Amino acid sequence: MLPLDNVTTIYLTGLIAIGFSATQLILLIKKGRPVLLWSLGTLLMGCGYIVTLSQVAEPLPQSWVIGPVSVLLGSLIVLSSLGIWAGYALPKKASLICLGGVGVTGTLFYFSRMFNAPLGSLEAILLAPISATLIYSAWFAGVQAKQTRSKYIYLISGVLWIQGLFMAVLTLGALAAIGDQYIIVTSQVVYWTSLVYLLATLINNMAWSLQIAEDLLLSQGRILDMPAIFPSPDYALAQIDELRALVSQKFAEAMKLSGQAMADTSAIVSEIKKKS
Repeated sequence: MLPLDNVTTIYLTGLIAIGFSATQLILLIKKGRPVLLWSLGTLLMGCGYIVTLSQVAEPLPQSWVIGPVSVLLGSLIVLSSLGIWAGYALPKKASLICLGGVGVTGTLFYFSRMFNAPLGSLEAILLAPISATLIYSAWFAGVQAKQTRSKYIYLISGVLWIQGLFMAVLTLGALAAIGDQYIIVTSQVVYWTSLVYLLATLINNMAWSLQIAEDLLLSQGRILDMPAIFPSPDYALAQIDELRALVSQKFAEAMKLSGQAMADTSAIVSEIKKKS
């Protein structure tokens, strides 16, 4: 077991998420709405981790629910960013339903706590939708990765699967009335949860940043989009011919510019000699 302090790990995860959000927004905003939504979702999740930890007290304050609700909302926004990246339009009706679901989740938890419902079971109200969102996001990302042959989206899909299944196990634990351990900062449950989310935050954001950077380079024509598997020898040879033609074109342009520069230089030298 790694010698990690749970409080440090959770705060670090939140700060890393906020840092990635700001960096992606500044450097990759040219990609448009997918980057904007991913950055917003990551920001909400980062703030949610910090708020969840900072509000832990005995008795647990009603404002504690803001943290998990922020994580849930951030996860949904990240899912929408993956959808827009894949070329889907964001459906207004479904978006409103999801936002309403987030509101109902937070309200249900809040009022249940007012009537002194056991916290160990109530946490399932928050964990179940987070788990469902992560699992659906993992499946959706996997489908898009298969269609686009993106190794980065495959990686994101795998990490989301781990997160989603982990949260599903925690949900079952909450239903079994052992959720009290989830808010004890020094517990083993919090240790593993914080470690999973720290690694997921790092890996997903790095993979997303690389994917968007690659998309930007492709859109600028600075790299070629090559298939992961060539379907036939003829197709592979055609790709090689295309690459050879592109290289020849670039060299021809370079030679033309070089010749023009030499001509301009000769003219300038001749002009200087005449004046001298």
